[in-house]
Amino acid sequence: MEYNEMLERFEYYKSNFIKKQNQTLKINIWISYLKKIVQIKETSELRGNTDELIQKTFNILTIYIHERPTDNKLRKEYLLSFQEMMTQAKKEYGLVAKGSFVGMYMAIGMSVGLAIGMAIFSVDNALYSTGIAVGMVAGIVIGNAKENQLERQGKLF
Repeated sequence: MEYNEMLERFEYYKSNFIKKQNQTLKINIWISYLKKIVQIKETSELRGNTDELIQKTFNILTIYIHERPTDNKLRKEYLLSFQEMMTQAKKEYGLVAKGSFVGMYMAIGMSVGLAIGMAIFSVDNALYSTGIAVGMVAGIVIGNAKENQLERQGKLF
């Protein structure tokens, strides 16, 4: 199936599924990823097994949605295949989904903030949260800066 047909199918899913289904099946990420792949395909050849991996993951998702929507084993297989596709996109093209770095750096910032909060405010347990909050804000700022840098390089989808 062509990527433009896949995009149309995902737009249909996005408009007809509830928000939770869209999040679980990562429909928004699919849409932005396929748009980026179409851009790459227009300028150069796809590397590695990108096309096969996209087709495989899409086929698993289609079977899951249309034939066996209650099959948890198939849903897990789809999510593993999707993760493999995202890992390959990062390895081959340096592509990263929006929000990846913000989430990662926020978690790191919260951990560091908790440690600093415990060291500085060891007298009062209520002040631990101050360190967590400061770490979370710092992580969000650093994550946004990293994503802005990737956006300028055209590697964010």
